[in-house]
Amino acid sequence: MPDKKEVARSPYSIFYHNHSDNILEFSWLKSTSNMTDEDFQNENLQYAKLAENIKINYLLIDVRKFGHQFSDNLAEWRKAQIVPKYNNAGVEKMAFLHDKGFDLANMKEMDEGKYKTRHFNQVDDVKNWFESK
Repeated sequence: MPDKKEVARSPYSIFYHNHSDNILEFSWLKSTSNMTDEDFQNENLQYAKLAENIKINYLLIDVRKFGHQFSDNLAEWRKAQIVPKYNNAGVEKMAFLHDKGFDLANMKEMDEGKYKTRHFNQVDDVKNWFESK
């Protein structure tokens, strides 16, 4: 996606903002295989706060290099701590980008809060979905 600028970096991720398309990208790095649940929470909080500050419409989470095996209780934590921030930011759509070999058959479109969530294998499909109404 052209016109994207790096806005934050950590040992586990890089955040990019595509101003013209109003997309905030969260690219996980291979180092996530060594992260803790607390690291995961901190990364997600930083991303959610950035989305709130920018008032972003679209979120792209690139999980192609994600290696952390997080505990079950993080789903509830995310629902309580992260989803409200995305809603406050004005997020309309959130996409997860997986490896081309990842089976999307069991991944359903979801509505979380005020936004829709889908899973993809190709960046072009993400962009087309973001552009559709």
